[in-house]
This record gives sequence, C-alpha cells and structure tokens, in this order.
Amino acid sequence: MERAIYHPMALCLIWLLIVGCQPSLETADQQNEKTSTVVSETQAPADDPQIVAVLDNRNANLVLNATGNIESVTLQSDPSDTDLANLHQLAALKTLTLFGRGITDHGLVSIGKIASLQTLRMEKTEHTDEGLAHLKKLPRLQTISLSLTNISDDGLKHLVEIPTLERIVLLRTKVTDAGMQILKAAKNRIALLDLRDTLVSDAGLAHIGEMTNLKSLKFSTARVGDNGISHLEGLTRLKSLALDGSDLSDEGMKSIGKITSLEELTLSGCFVTDEGIHSITGLKKLKNLRLRGTIVTDDGMEQIKSFTELRTLDLSETAIGDRGAVHLAALTNLESLNLWFTLITDEGVAHVSGLTNLTWLNLDKTQITDGSIAHLQPLKKLEFLHLGSNRLTDTALDGIGKLTQIQDLYLTFCQGISPKGRERLQADLPDTNIRF
Repeated sequence: MERAIYHPMALCLIWLLIVGCQPSLETADQQNEKTSTVVSETQAPADDPQIVAVLDNRNANLVLNATGNIESVTLQSDPSDTDLANLHQLAALKTLTLFGRGITDHGLVSIGKIASLQTLRMEKTEHTDEGLAHLKKLPRLQTISLSLTNISDDGLKHLVEIPTLERIVLLRTKVTDAGMQILKAAKNRIALLDLRDTLVSDAGLAHIGEMTNLKSLKFSTARVGDNGISHLEGLTRLKSLALDGSDLSDEGMKSIGKITSLEELTLSGCFVTDEGIHSITGLKKLKNLRLRGTIVTDDGMEQIKSFTELRTLDLSETAIGDRGAVHLAALTNLESLNLWFTLITDEGVAHVSGLTNLTWLNLDKTQITDGSIAHLQPLKKLEFLHLGSNRLTDTALDGIGKLTQIQDLYLTFCQGISPKGRERLQADLPDTNIRF
C-alpha cells in the first residue's frame, strides 16, 4: 500500500481496492459474514419489475433480502441463455442456481456481468471449459459448483484466476490429477474441494496436500487410497474429510489420525476395522462420524466412546450389536444416531435411552420388538424416528403414541401392526407425518 498518498479521492480509491482484494485466510463462514456486511451497507436500487415478472413467468425460485431485492435465483425448468441476459441488473443478486443443458457459453457471458454474485451453481449445463473464462472478472464470487458438467482440467485454468474463489465443487466432472496441479495456483485460497466421482487419484492428492487453507475435502472413488491420504497429514486447517468408497484401509487411518483439526469424518464403504478406529482416537474435535458399511464391530465401540463431542454418528450396515451399544451411553451430546441394518436388539436400545439430546434416530431393519418402545420415552427432543422392518405389533402403539413431539415417523414393513392400529396411532399423533 502506498502510504505517501493523502488526497481524499486517492484514499477512497485505496478503500475500494482493499474491498476487492483477495480475502485473508479465514474460515468460510467468517468470509461470508464479512462479504454480507459489505453488500448490506449500501442498499441496492429496487429491482426492475419487468425482470421480476419474466423470472416469475419462468417459475424461478426467488429469495428476497430484507429490503425486498432479489438475492437468490434458481432456474431449473429448462433454463436458456436468454433467461440470463438481464440478471446483471439485479444489484443484490448473490446466488444463482441453474439446472439444464440450455445454458451454454453464451449464458456465461451474461453471468460474467453479475458483479454482486457470490455463489454460482450449475448442474448438467452445456458450457465448455473456455466459457468459464467469462467468469474471471467476477469481483465477489466465492463458491462455484459445476456438478455433472463437461468441465475438464482446461476449465480449471480459468477458475484459479477468479480472485475471490474459495469453494469449488467438481462432482462427476472430467478433472484429473493434472487439474489438481493447476489448482495449486490458488493453494493459499481454496477452502473447499468436492472431487467425488472424478478421475483424481493418489497422484492428485500429492498436489492437494499443498493447499494449506483447505477446510473441506470430499472424494468417492477407489482411485484414492492409503498412499494418497498420507499427503494430507499436513493440512492443519482441514475440518471435514469424506472418503466414501475409497481404497482406504487401517494403514491410511494412521495418516487421518494426524489431522487433529478434523471435526467431520465420513468413511462409508471403506475397508476400515476396529484397528483403524484405534488410530484416530486423538481426533478430539470430531463432531460428525460416519462409518456406514465399514468393518467396525463391538470392539471398535470402545474407541468410539472416547469421541465425546460427537453430534452425529452413523453405524448403519455394520456388525455393531448390543455389546457395542453399551458404549453409546457415553456419547451424551449425540443429536443424530443411525443404527439401520445393525444387530441391535431391545437390550441395545436400552443404552440409547440416556441420549436425551437426540433429535434423529434410525432403527430400521434392526432386531427390536415392542420391548424397545419404553426405552424411547426419555427422548423428548426426538423429531425423526424410523422403526421400519421390525417385529412391532399393535402393543407398541401405546408407547409410540406418547412420542407427541415427533414430526416424522416411519413404521414401514411392520407387518404386525394392524389397519386398526394404524388408524388409532394417527389419531394419537395428528400432527406427525407417519409412513406405514
């Protein structure tokens, strides 16, 4: 900054430059708060009624801000490039969501004029890599999602030139390891990467390991395994890691155990055993842990009970039974518990009764009977309950009918519940959405 300039007009210009500068290394939430504050300080002019009318006629989903200006537009009924031509006149527009193949490079020319835009989501659109060049001058764009588009590594060359871009979703695109090397140009800025169902492999993770501001990373491919995960050990700001369906094993869990900043870990379908869980017991900040379809057993629950900050725990499709359920009692902060398709019986549900912060509980396809219902009575905050595919009868309905706070209740495939029992339960819970 040139400190020698004191003329008032020059000071104003410097202030404008600062507002438009690359954001500092703060959390995504902090950046959103700061940007929102800057935008709201100057009230935008009223939106053109003709533009609003056109959007209404196109069945656009519109969200207004406190002053009545449109701040979010969603077009999912076959939008076309012409639908975007005048959106730059909506001075408060922050979020634009588009679904469909009618959006091409011509539409991106129009999007590139929306100076207020912060979030752009495009799914199944037909633009090319070169079309993304029209977005490079957007001064506030922080988030871009390009799911199920034809974007390849060449398109990423344009994305890294967007000065404020922090969050990039590339779900089911054609990006490869070479693209991750391109993204390193913004390695101090990128906070979120969603690379599920892409062509990125362990070699790409070597580049991602240099993105030191990364806070959220998602994969779902067997191309990623233990060797690649080792490159993530130095990501000290990483809070959320998803590796669904990856080639991760207990060996890779040793590397994950070194990322002590993690608050959310999703390992669905990974070949992780109780030994792997032992390797991550140092992750004391974990709030969300998803282990669906892993090889974790009752013995692993002895390690899981140490994650006392957990809010969400998914153990569905595992071999967890009543012996492991004993350790659930230690997780008193739990708000969401998924035990679908486990070996839990009435005895195991007894250990859930003390989890009084639960708002969401799935016991679908377990081994419970009418005897479990009494154990659910202390769960006064419960809003979602799935009891489907269990050996429940009309006897259980008296207890279920007392759970008046529940908003969504599933009793699907419970053949022991009679038609009269269903009618009675619906009368007892008139405000509950019940699915039989």
